[in-house]
Amino acid sequence: MAREEGWEVCGVDISEYAVSRAKERCEAEVFAGELADINFPEASFDVITMWDVLEHLAHPQKALAEARRIMKDDGIILLDTPNEGSLIRRVAHLIYRFFGGRVVYPARSLYHIYHRYYFSEDTLRRILDASGFTVMEMIRKPIPREKGRGNRVERAVVSAFAALEKRLRMDFELLVIAGKK
Repeated sequence: MAREEGWEVCGVDISEYAVSRAKERCEAEVFAGELADINFPEASFDVITMWDVLEHLAHPQKALAEARRIMKDDGIILLDTPNEGSLIRRVAHLIYRFFGGRVVYPARSLYHIYHRYYFSEDTLRRILDASGFTVMEMIRKPIPREKGRGNRVERAVVSAFAALEKRLRMDFELLVIAGKK
């Protein structure tokens, strides 16, 4: 989509498979590895996106520092990550604790085994600040309907949580737009 709008695009992913698929589908320059290992020139990007990336990284602050280094002074970073402060995650914690860890659903469906970190609005602001970014906008996003896999009851529960989370401003995901300090 970015290329269709006239942008030069490139990508980075740690998965060789994802890189090969991206090269096939997007006809873009895509690199395999960690962002810091690619050695992009300093101040070479107007926009950096990290969609569902930060929570997977062993060292998210290191990746953010590298993103800041390769971002132009007037550039922006857009990132999206699950919201640890969301209502549905808080309810999942309560259920898990109430039953002494014997009931793992719905927590198991909300906490991906490959996620190393979860960020709340506060912790996300703090890590961005510590990495040299200023949050320009933080947008709460509702739980995606596709998270309501399974039967009609589960889909109805997910829809109800999405509506309630919106009202309480405790949405499922956080989308951040930030610039350099």
